[in-house]
This record gives sequence, structure tokens and C-alpha cells, in this order.
Amino acid sequence: MEVSEESTATAHIPRVLTGEMKNALDSLYNGGLTGQRIQTVLTPQAILEPLRTVFGGPIGMDPVWAPGSLTEPLVKVELPWDVLWARVEELAGDLAYPNIITSDPGAPEKAIQLLRSEIRTKEAGPLAVALAKLVKAQIRAEYGSLSGHMADWPDRTYCNPPFGNQGPEVLLADFKDFCAKYAKTQTEVALLSPARSHRKWWRKNVMMASTAVVYLNPLRFEGFPQTFPAPLVLAYRGPHAKVELLAREFAHMGDTVEM
Repeated sequence: MEVSEESTATAHIPRVLTGEMKNALDSLYNGGLTGQRIQTVLTPQAILEPLRTVFGGPIGMDPVWAPGSLTEPLVKVELPWDVLWARVEELAGDLAYPNIITSDPGAPEKAIQLLRSEIRTKEAGPLAVALAKLVKAQIRAEYGSLSGHMADWPDRTYCNPPFGNQGPEVLLADFKDFCAKYAKTQTEVALLSPARSHRKWWRKNVMMASTAVVYLNPLRFEGFPQTFPAPLVLAYRGPHAKVELLAREFAHMGDTVEM
């Protein structure tokens, strides 16, 4: 019987996946076959306790502190959210008049909802999206100096910034801003960050700016559901003499690489 090129090319592919192959594919497709992946569920305290040991004292500062945070820093950067959102509402009306509001009377409200992450970009429409960008730019021009990334980070600063550039928590600054601040800080600091090694700015401002990086095992934090365990690192800037201590304290959570 004559064998076609197509059947020859696919002859090595097994008809039934072995357990090992299935696990490999499941990992590749983020649990698409079984619906779940192995991950450790932690509370934020699991990061903070060993970090305090490395720091040798309480956390000095949390530049993105929020009420209810477990960091309990000596210095808190608190934002006047009521004032900020009142100004957002005022700007949404002022900046929409007259051109945007004439074409889309609902644009101001949709822009506010977009900034608060109450609706998605597609729902908002192009005019509301453009208005939201104008409002955010003006808010940052007026209140940007209040953001934690603009403060002086003292020794023992722990930064767990918003991991993105959308949502109400990034009204004044987003993830890239905090990474850039981390790279310039000369004091002892730690930054919890998604591993974005495919981005040049991340390699420059986090990976290459660190004394050491703890590559954390797959995990998620209690109360924060994730569809897959986001690859996270704990980046550390401080004395090289502390790298061994850092590695020991986080050995149960990942692998430490001295940079």
C-alpha cells in the first residue's frame, strides 16, 4: 500500500496521550485539559514574615498602602480617594463639553465607569475612552505628586504595586511607574512583581536592577482568584551579604538567583 506524505509526517503522533504528555500539555494550556494546575494558596502574610526577617526589622514603607493592608509599615502613603474621584467627575463633565458630549451625551458617565473598572472598553465606546484618557492625564498632572512612586523610599520598603495599567488603583501611577522607581532607589527595598522577562523595560528596571530575584513557585493569594498561577518574583535591592539569608527564608517558596 502506498503511504502518503501526510500520513508519514503524522505517524509519530500518538493516538492516546500518556499521563506525562497530558501534564505537559495541561501546563502549556494553563490547565485547559483538567481545569486546574498545581499551585500554592497563600495569604500575603506568607511573603511579609520572611521579608521582615531579611530586612531585620519592621517594614519601613509601603508606597501603595491601602486600609486593611497587612504590611503595617512605619510610613504609609495614603491617597485622598474621595477628593480624587470628586475631581474625576468634575473633569469628565468639563473636558467633554462641548464636542464629546454633543456626539455622545453619556460619555462623561461612561468615562468615569471606565476609570473605576465598572465597564469594559468595548462597552464605553471610543469617545468615552478618549475622554477617560484626558481625565486621567489631568488627574496625574494635578495629583501625581501624591503617588507612592514619587515618594522617597526609605530602607525596608516593600512594594506590591497594582499589576497593570487599568483600574481605579492606577489612577495616579501604574505598574511601570513603580518598577522605574524601584530601579532608581538606593535603599533596601523589595518588589513583588509578575515575571515580565519578555519586556525590555522589565528586564532593565526589575531583573537587572536587583541584587537578587526570588523566582516564586506557582501560587495565588487567598481572596484573589486567578485563572492560572501567575509567574511572580520577589525582586530585592540591598546588601549582597543578605542574599544567602533571602534565599534561606524563601527556599520553601522558590529559587533565589543573585544578579
